[in-house]
Amino acid sequence: MSDNDRLIGDAIGASIIDESPDTLLVRYADGTVESVSKHSMHGLLCTIDWLETGAPIVGSGRALIDRDNLDSGGTGIDIEFELLHQDTAGTITVDGGSEPLTLYGTELREAIKLVIDSADVDPGDDEPDQTSISLGTDEATELYKHYESILESRVREGLIDKLSNYFGRGVEVVDDGWLVEDTYLVTYDAENYLVDDMDVSQVSGGGVEQFEGDPEAVKMSFRTDPIKSMDFGQESYTLSEVEQAFVATVEVLSHPDQYLGVEGFENEVYSAVVRAKGVDLEDVTVLATTVDIQHFVDPKTGLLHRHDVDKHTIRTTFNVRPWVVRELHYNNFDHAGVAELAWKEDQLRADSRSVFFDTDNNDDNRWSRINSIEAGAPCPPEVYQRLNAMYGSK
Repeated sequence: MSDNDRLIGDAIGASIIDESPDTLLVRYADGTVESVSKHSMHGLLCTIDWLETGAPIVGSGRALIDRDNLDSGGTGIDIEFELLHQDTAGTITVDGGSEPLTLYGTELREAIKLVIDSADVDPGDDEPDQTSISLGTDEATELYKHYESILESRVREGLIDKLSNYFGRGVEVVDDGWLVEDTYLVTYDAENYLVDDMDVSQVSGGGVEQFEGDPEAVKMSFRTDPIKSMDFGQESYTLSEVEQAFVATVEVLSHPDQYLGVEGFENEVYSAVVRAKGVDLEDVTVLATTVDIQHFVDPKTGLLHRHDVDKHTIRTTFNVRPWVVRELHYNNFDHAGVAELAWKEDQLRADSRSVFFDTDNNDDNRWSRINSIEAGAPCPPEVYQRLNAMYGSK
């Protein structure tokens, strides 16, 4: 059993047989002997001899969050830590009514150490009540700083998951975050990834090479505030920067055609997400309009584009009509879309429908431009294989 899998109760009655600079040799109440890391949460708990069976560890105090006003006592905020006897995760709650932040692993160990240090057991003193440890100002303030640092990198899952109902049936809460129409996983650190595993490639030296790593599906940023009250229907919630980015990411990925500047983007790439009607998400939609795209991965080809989605599209570059885009297998903003258009040249020249808005189907200059741009926009090998199978050799 790993250190992180053990509960508070496993440390009760445990005795330390031996130790080294990094490990403890521990004998548990059932006679089992195991080596435990001194740097783990469980290793820390094993060194505390005043823990009681079945009781949670609870510490509370008032953190000082405005040191500029020390002469007047500063500005304080109530903070409480809790680790239940049967859990491997603890919580921090601030100001009484906020949604708790869940802590795991090293985050949890650091919080426990601050609480235990506040207990400050001296020889001969009565053992502390682990269910109501009073945190000193310094420890409470450090615990609050710890709380703030965690919120810089991930959301309060309990709070965020409450908001999923405002985004319609296309959003599903899973262990690691939210699924958006079975296409994206938006993780609790406000990043997003394609659900389907696929090889990702990138343009390099006039060709395409495999990209090593797991890039976000759509790398984006927003003009967030350090902390902001946002309305969801009739309710208001105070969100951290990463929480604001999380809900804005879900909004953009749910309605990409509204925010990414590509007509038809939603239908071409992702299944439409139907918003629950009558829900006021004005604050979220306003934030979503500030989106800035750094890169995106085309979900059909896996090609990584290091620019915004609307940098080059078939519609705008070649002035083709909507029906042409709709009948393409590949996306009109990806290199493969340009390649497919070039592969279909003979078919489109002969089509009775008008291909271009501003010229006829047999405009040699237009097709020459399409083929020239296609030659400079490489695709993964499997794209060419598929085009040859669909339309014959070019």
